[in-house]
Amino acid sequence: MNRIHWVVVITMVALLAPGAVEALADTPPLNYEVTLQHMEDSPAALRIQAVVDLQKVEIKLTKGRNKAVVHQIPSLKKGESKTFEWEEKVGLHDFTMEISAVNAEGTWAGSTTFRIETLAALLLDVDLAGIDLSQGVVPFATSRPAVRAELELYGDGKQLIEQVEVTYGGTSRKEKIAWKNVDVLPVLMRLKVYDALGAWRLTEVFRLEIPHTDIVFDTAAASIRDDQVPHLEETLAPIREALRTFDDISIELYIAGYTDTVGSKQANLELSERRAKAIAQWFRQNGIKIPVYYQGFGESVLAVPTPDETPHEQNRRAVYVLSNAKPQSPDFPTSNWKRIP
Repeated sequence: MNRIHWVVVITMVALLAPGAVEALADTPPLNYEVTLQHMEDSPAALRIQAVVDLQKVEIKLTKGRNKAVVHQIPSLKKGESKTFEWEEKVGLHDFTMEISAVNAEGTWAGSTTFRIETLAALLLDVDLAGIDLSQGVVPFATSRPAVRAELELYGDGKQLIEQVEVTYGGTSRKEKIAWKNVDVLPVLMRLKVYDALGAWRLTEVFRLEIPHTDIVFDTAAASIRDDQVPHLEETLAPIREALRTFDDISIELYIAGYTDTVGSKQANLELSERRAKAIAQWFRQNGIKIPVYYQGFGESVLAVPTPDETPHEQNRRAVYVLSNAKPQSPDFPTSNWKRIP
């Protein structure tokens, strides 16, 4: 969803060949600039600037064998300019341009050719599962080799933790960026990566685990008991506060359920999913308007490692995560999140 705002404009100064129609002089009465190279999500552009006062300018642009596109400017005073923009697909595009310009002394005409290269936008993929918060490392991959990256880290309350800038050799599409202050847990990471062409891509990684009191369910049951509702109600305030603080981020709520090792792995997997769904439904029914997802992991991720058939309260738990992407980490070994309608 991040856009690239980048364009290379190369000046072609006043070298139109004089035409046969009453040429005013060898020097054209106008200059032009054209985007000879640009990203696919930025327009190609042609800029015309008057060297002298002009009463009328006509530009005829022909792409390959296509029908010419004609632009007319009724008048243009000395020093004024007019820009025309259009979209192009990725690839090379050859143009012929014919221009005529009129002022009180007569008409000047000329033509030229140029080639526009439309480049695919720079793509950036952050390895969410590979983010190491304890070591302070974010791995990422780009569609073209990166030459520079900037990282901003924000904590709970949107307080800036650290800013980092790193340069690369421009030879690899897989890089990483690290930070030093690992004592403060980042909630939001803003990563901006540049390639050798000057194109850049910005991505944001948001992840906030909501502290809470775990819900106690009856044995083999997934219904929320009345005496457990206050624990859920306590959680509404920090969720809403995070949504207010980070209101510029598209945030979703993820509920993950886990069990101890009592019972079969399949039964525990199904039970943890039903319980996670019950919690997710409660949030949806009690004022949480953002998308809410759930998934059960059974006994596959134990908070406290135990032998099989061992009851342990700390393993009977749930995790509430606010994130702008499906969580990926050792705590979430699969990505089968289901959304509450």
